[in-house]
Amino acid sequence: MQNQKSTFRWLVLGLLFLNILLGIIGKDCIPPLFSEIEKQISLTKAQMRIFYEFMLKRRFGQLPKKGRKQQGNIIVNNGHITFTYAEAEKLGYPRSTFNRAIDKLIEVGLIDLTYQGQGGHVGKDGKITGERSLYAISERWMDYGTDRFNKRKRRKDTRKGRGWSVYHERNSKRKNKSK
Repeated sequence: MQNQKSTFRWLVLGLLFLNILLGIIGKDCIPPLFSEIEKQISLTKAQMRIFYEFMLKRRFGQLPKKGRKQQGNIIVNNGHITFTYAEAEKLGYPRSTFNRAIDKLIEVGLIDLTYQGQGGHVGKDGKITGERSLYAISERWMDYGTDRFNKRKRRKDTRKGRGWSVYHERNSKRKNKSK
């Protein structure tokens, strides 16, 4: 089921961009939000696709009626949207590309990090353990490039026992033992 969903997403996205590149349809067929973003912010194709994946993860609910009129829709999971590295890899994005895309999307105000998880590991049973990061679709991008823009960045991971610091520490211990 997941493979079919992923294939369908790529097919729709690919056909849209192919039609635009070939000039069969104009850029005006892109949803207004994406065309506005494209005018204001310079994003790579991978960054735009990852943002598109975030948009697909939204879930909508209806606002309560006011009299006889329906008020409209609201994103009910905004602030609770998850997108893990494992999901990104299944969609064909390398970890480094996904990491840079998340940083850029937060930097320009398209998404906000509402909770930074502790990362996870895929167990033998295929389940992800650990806490997932939570994201929200943001409207800060509308002020991007102006004085009103509220800059945000993702916190650097300072947990011990992770990353290059561990590698260098192990190498220095090996060198000291060999002397």
